[in-house]
Amino acid sequence: FNLSANTRFMLNELNYDQNSTSNSSLMTLIQGAASFVAGQVAPTGDMKVATPISTVGIRGTAVILDVSATDGTVSISVVDQHDNSVHSVQVFNNLGDLIATMTSDGSALTLTPTAALNVIVQEYNKTADQLVQEFNVFQQVLNTYDVGKLQFPNLPQHTENTNQDKTNPGTTKTALGSTPILPS
Repeated sequence: FNLSANTRFMLNELNYDQNSTSNSSLMTLIQGAASFVAGQVAPTGDMKVATPISTVGIRGTAVILDVSATDGTVSISVVDQHDNSVHSVQVFNNLGDLIATMTSDGSALTLTPTAALNVIVQEYNKTADQLVQEFNVFQQVLNTYDVGKLQFPNLPQHTENTNQDKTNPGTTKTALGSTPILPS
């Protein structure tokens, strides 16, 4: 995870056993920006990042999230990692309803809160400049991991490409949309 200045981020739950296939994590981004590459929890269980108005289900991908301190608007984008795979996440509202499935080869999403727990959903196409900027952010997250690896050489691989189907490298990796656990 890389966090911007003045970000409010909370680790709600983390259950991890390297031999398990039912690992889980729930983190909450309350305000600010976070970019991250899913670690070992995501492909071996259930990783979720909650915001004040949504929950994002993640399986082994790179994501950029931003929660506006001014109006609570949430921006969500899945990074094209230049690995010939299409990565995706599922986005749920706070009632547990699926809002959208976002992919690395598609658009980005903006969620604007309204009265009575409603959300205005706006999907928009990424520009070429945004794609370049997102890939640079992805590289920064990998650099952060590399610095940590120097300090802690036994860290596991930061992410795992579980797509071994070389004949169809465009296979979509999807978070399988479990009902989100809302932060209290």
